[in-house]
Amino acid sequence: MMLEIERDLAAYHGREYAKLVGNGTTAIYIALKSNGLKYKNIAIPDSVCINVPLSILISNNYIYYIDNNFKDLGVNNNEIESKIEKIDAILGVHNFGHNSNIEELAQICKRHNKFLIEDACLNQGAISNNKKIGSFGDVSILSFGDGKNVNIGHGGALLTDNKYLYNNICELINHIPHSNEKSVKIIDKINSDYTSHYNKYYIDNRISLLENRKFYEYLFTNKEYYISKFNEKKLTLLVNSFKEIEKFANEKQENWWRFHNKLYSTSSNKIEILKPFEGSVPWRFNLLVNNRDKIMKDIHEFGLKASSWHPPTSLLFSVNNQANNFVRPNSNIIGNKILNLWIDKYYSELYSDKVIEIINKNL
Repeated sequence: MMLEIERDLAAYHGREYAKLVGNGTTAIYIALKSNGLKYKNIAIPDSVCINVPLSILISNNYIYYIDNNFKDLGVNNNEIESKIEKIDAILGVHNFGHNSNIEELAQICKRHNKFLIEDACLNQGAISNNKKIGSFGDVSILSFGDGKNVNIGHGGALLTDNKYLYNNICELINHIPHSNEKSVKIIDKINSDYTSHYNKYYIDNRISLLENRKFYEYLFTNKEYYISKFNEKKLTLLVNSFKEIEKFANEKQENWWRFHNKLYSTSSNKIEILKPFEGSVPWRFNLLVNNRDKIMKDIHEFGLKASSWHPPTSLLFSVNNQANNFVRPNSNIIGNKILNLWIDKYYSELYSDKVIEIINKNL
């Protein structure tokens, strides 16, 4: 069954090869290792899921931060081009489920002979210029974790057309541990602890830089638990969920527009809706708003879902002395103003109406 679903994943994304792993973090780790990258600068957007920079550090490489852009929330390709001599590989992330300008990024990488990993974890099922997202990187990666478009709470995959890289990927996977109950519990605890740390440090400003360093050390001390093989007991769940990807993607796109039309009609001059490019499968409904933390707190008090991911990860990982540390204005604005609203199975007309009411009361 594993070979069959791997063939199906490869065919769906227009790739020659696919290989399952335990999670998206493992997928990035293996992708970097497959090309022999070690002690190299890996470019990523600053505002991004924490597991992206973590996977780079686990692979014994260095994080090279690039500011996000507001057109697609991915890396600023102009900044990439201007700093290309300092960069050894690039992680092109389809951030927040928005299609990034991956075609242009792929051209930059080809022109300068740089390794490109396409992170399609939040955008699986999307299309850009009649090609599936997940078909543009030297290696592309997927995740099937919570909140993803194929959601089984476990697993990830690597996609490539390069047989040499594929063989390396298979060999590397042979030498990583199996997923087990202990590692799952530890990762769940770390994720919970990170949410608490985030709320205290990024939002409430109640954590010192020393405490931030301690959390970074705690995170890195437990790095080994993030790397694992795919749990074959989850195969049937993955097969069934993957069959529903087009339906799920369509539902999210439709719910995004429902939110947009309601909010735009009442608040368009007071907020900035971050509209994804056509063909995207957005992760959440994203907007930039002043007074974000108060709005989010009020939403939570009604037992409704909202989040403010992602702050600049350099604020946490800057304790690594290899980080290129300076202010990235767009990443900071995203970290301070972004509000993410649910458009998946939790979406309902009652949910959207109440959230919009709360937003308008706080504007």
